[in-house]
Amino acid sequence: GAVPWSLAGRAVASYVLHRPWCASFELTHNCNARCHHCHRGEHVAETLATPQKLLEVCRELQPLVAILSGGEPLMRHDLLEIVRTLKAGCAPLRVFLNTNGALLTRTRFDSLVDAGVDEVLVSLDYPDARHDGFRKIPGLFNRIRALLGDLPPRERRRVVLTTVLHAQNFREALAVARLALDWGVNANFSAYTALRTND
Repeated sequence: GAVPWSLAGRAVASYVLHRPWCASFELTHNCNARCHHCHRGEHVAETLATPQKLLEVCRELQPLVAILSGGEPLMRHDLLEIVRTLKAGCAPLRVFLNTNGALLTRTRFDSLVDAGVDEVLVSLDYPDARHDGFRKIPGLFNRIRALLGDLPPRERRRVVLTTVLHAQNFREALAVARLALDWGVNANFSAYTALRTND
């Protein structure tokens, strides 16, 4: 859709004042996947920022986009409250959710959209069941495919398949793009850096 004038105004102000356009909030260090390329490991004890604390940071930075990631953000029991708090208290703001998709159901998708999530970024490393092995979550590729197939075409436009290209999967980029086209969703590619895990 069209960019609201209030958001466009914030973009201009951020450019002039050298404020960030995007802020990524890592809501948890825990995750239900064990991906080859990620530094997240076994469960860790952690102190989580409250929705109000996240709002304070958002108001200080005044980004155009807040990306909710982790770890796996769907493991946060207060995720809907976080979305509502940021969307209402740091407006105008676009809220993106970055997930591996294993815990995402149609009901949760609808609830997140109702709370204010504008885009759902679903990680996809391979355009087939090899994705399951890479993420160490059996059946994950088919689960993602079934979820997207259940969404009406308009809601699919909220979904972005995000692929981190690395030495093992970069040749699959075109196949992932074709898959996104077939599924009626968007695709995003980024390059992996060894700085994260020294690999």
